[in-house]
Amino acid sequence: MLILLRIDWTEFLVTIKTVDLFWIISSIFMQAIALLVTTWRWQLIMHHLDVRVSYGRSLIHQLIGTGMAMITPGQLGEFIKVVYHRGMGFPGPESALSIVIDRLFDFGMLCFFGLISVVFLFGLPTIYIVILAIIMMLGLLVVAYYLRDKEHNAHRLALILTRVGPKAYKEMIQRNIERLVMKVTSMNLKLILACLLLSFVNYSLLLLKVYLLAFSVHMQVEFWYFAACVPLFRLVGLIPISISGIGTRDALIIYMLSRVGISPESSLMLSLLSLATLELQALIGVLFWWRYPPSQVNDVDATAEDSEVSGVRLEP
Repeated sequence: MLILLRIDWTEFLVTIKTVDLFWIISSIFMQAIALLVTTWRWQLIMHHLDVRVSYGRSLIHQLIGTGMAMITPGQLGEFIKVVYHRGMGFPGPESALSIVIDRLFDFGMLCFFGLISVVFLFGLPTIYIVILAIIMMLGLLVVAYYLRDKEHNAHRLALILTRVGPKAYKEMIQRNIERLVMKVTSMNLKLILACLLLSFVNYSLLLLKVYLLAFSVHMQVEFWYFAACVPLFRLVGLIPISISGIGTRDALIIYMLSRVGISPESSLMLSLLSLATLELQALIGVLFWWRYPPSQVNDVDATAEDSEVSGVRLEP
């Protein structure tokens, strides 16, 4: 409501009329490339977890997951991909873990650049930087200790995590957790570096996408300031108090850009265009979901086909 009160709606209509369609189409192109990159990373993770799905089918599942994520708080709807994998005969725990790891790479990249943004935009006392460095070092020491005897430590970790589970399922939960923990810790350095590189490329493409949208509303903002703001916009959008970050992200965009003289009308237009381009991708995902609902994915034998065929065909 406070956002609406700050907007001059006459000026906002003028802003709409001056939007440059060329830059919007260019931003959608960047978003499409980012989707291809994230699908590639997800497929690398899935293959490590023995969930072997063709790239074309993974791309469709990624689109469907995006569609469901856009209409659920915290983007939890993305886990609909597990249902598709189960229909193809793959175990649910491995499928869910692939999604969690995939999201963690994105979240880690956002947090890394978000911390840099906070330092750049607001400054951060030296003591806090030292504390963060100590926490990171302690985390690395814990990981190093764990990897010295990961089989024994995986068993102990599984025992700890299953204490809160129902007694009737404790043994099954323990076996699954122990297996999944071992698979996570068996990720080699080459795979981790590949995922980090793809995550950085994806982040860069999405940053460029938003920057191109800023061109479409004729914003004159220094690139480095804009680059520092974007991770904060995206992190606020992940807070599960609204669908697709509507309201919270808009307020932050208006506030941050007002610091460099951008009008609330242009800032709101940028936010709406960013949301609209994401919704366009989500709409494509919903159409795929409508065409290939999970109840019709009953192709357990398709896994062998997927290892040979890279097309995007789905058998209903």
